[in-house]
Amino acid sequence: MKVRCSSISKFMTKPKGNNKISEGAKTAVRELARFHLFGYENFDGKNTPPRAINLKSKQSN
Repeated sequence: MKVRCSSISKFMTKPKGNNKISEGAKTAVRELARFHLFGYENFDGKNTPPRAINLKSKQSN
């Protein structure tokens, strides 16, 4: 998997306590893996994802 330069800050946070990797980094890795394996992206609520637009147009026909 490739990491975008703009998202490196999510992976480089310092862990709290005795953990070797921070919770934010774990979350970023999970999100990146979901995207690469399944094409899943978190929905931020601002824009309608293209898949939803295609589903709406198919349902109306």
